[in-house]
Amino acid sequence: MLRADSGFARDALMSWCEGNGVDYIFGLARNPRLAAQIGPQLASAALESLDTGKPARRFADFTWRTRQSWSCGRRVIGKAEWTHGKANPRFIVTTLGDSEGRRLYE
Repeated sequence: MLRADSGFARDALMSWCEGNGVDYIFGLARNPRLAAQIGPQLASAALESLDTGKPARRFADFTWRTRQSWSCGRRVIGKAEWTHGKANPRFIVTTLGDSEGRRLYE
C-alpha cells in the first residue's frame, strides 16, 4: 500500500498501482469542483457545529475524474468538516474499500 500527499495523485502512478495490485491512498488538493461535491455534507456539518459548539464532520464517497490529467474515474472520499467556526474540507483518492477508506478519516 502506498500512502502519500496530493503531489503523488498522478495518473501514471495510480494506473501503475491499479495494474499491479497495489492499494493507494493519496491526498487530493481541494478545488472548487471537489468542494461542490461535498456542499450538502458541509452545510449539515456547519449546522451541527453551530448547534453544539463542537467540530462536526460528514463524509461523501464519489467517483471523480479530473478534466484532463486522469485517464479514468477513481474513488474519492471527501471529509466535510466544520471546526473553529469555519470549513475544513479534505479529500483522498483511494483504491480501498468503504470501511477501510472512511476509517482513515474517523
